[in-house]
Amino acid sequence: MIPLDLAGGFCVAKDLTWLEDRQAVTDRMAALGAKSVRSDIRWLKVQPSEDVWDWSVPDDAIDAATASGLEYIAMLGYGVPWASSETDDDSYYPPDDPADFAAFAGAAAERYKGVVGRYEIWNEPNAGYRFWKTNFDGDAEAYGALFLAAEEAIHAADPDAKVLIGGTFFHEQVIPGTVTFLSDMLAAHPEILERADGVGMHPYTLYPPHTSPEDDSDEEIPFWEMVEQLRELTGDLPIVITEMGWPSWDPVDEDDQAHWLAREMLLAQAEGISDLCWYTLYDDEEPSNQEGAFGLTRSDESWKPSGEAFAALAERAASASEVGAVADMPDGAWGVSYGEAGTAFWGEGEVCGETLGPEVLWVDP
Repeated sequence: MIPLDLAGGFCVAKDLTWLEDRQAVTDRMAALGAKSVRSDIRWLKVQPSEDVWDWSVPDDAIDAATASGLEYIAMLGYGVPWASSETDDDSYYPPDDPADFAAFAGAAAERYKGVVGRYEIWNEPNAGYRFWKTNFDGDAEAYGALFLAAEEAIHAADPDAKVLIGGTFFHEQVIPGTVTFLSDMLAAHPEILERADGVGMHPYTLYPPHTSPEDDSDEEIPFWEMVEQLRELTGDLPIVITEMGWPSWDPVDEDDQAHWLAREMLLAQAEGISDLCWYTLYDDEEPSNQEGAFGLTRSDESWKPSGEAFAALAERAASASEVGAVADMPDGAWGVSYGEAGTAFWGEGEVCGETLGPEVLWVDP
């Protein structure tokens, strides 16, 4: 058993900076049992041109989170067209000079010192087709240079801040996965391991996510093997799951989504990972594809089974002081103990006269 640290704990990954009703949204997160929100501080909104600075949007987002009692885990990104020679209007190109991004990162750390304690540098930089558009595979060496410049500027402004390597999509699926991307980054910049305070992780199954966290069929990787592979690269760096989730989109129904949420969160805590950011809060009103169906609540604000599972697990975890995997479980069955707060079982077989299944079964001491 290991201590269960809920300093950040249950988290929702949702960019508040595009919203108008931010306070209602953060209050909703808190009602679900969230302790933190992983949200953006977007360079383009803060510094739309080289000589113009406007902090009003992140100020309001951070104020809303704070008023709801949530920690704001800030994702710093993305680019600004004025700093890139490769685009005139696309904010997903990185800057030509990492120092430009570092100036923004340092200014954010100076402004929010004592309010924001953790900064994630970029989101999925291995997704070059979407978030790091210099080429389809991203650019691990260039991302590493930008990370180091940002880390130096943030720690100069706020030595107590934690700077996280940006979460990457784990699988090798069209783009390079976490292992390839981080290996290339560390080969070019090995000092990152000494200077980073943590590493983001996005343990989605093959996209679109549609299998359980324990699945090892075909090219799927069970959750605990993802963690093992990441730790082989990053050693003792704390892991923060800055995005995780499944859409309730055929073939995954709302009950599947809820069962897998609880199981992966328990597996993560048993691996010593305490920050678990579910993507995202609300479903789209009429989802046109799986991207609009990851939410914990429906568009009418009614809780989905996943929202109920998130809230129930957060409540139980709050009464636990330790967590650990149950040893010697039979094949096809899993167990995670919260000590005096109960033990969760799922899978195949029987426990205490109860038949196991996909839904977590809690057995109290």
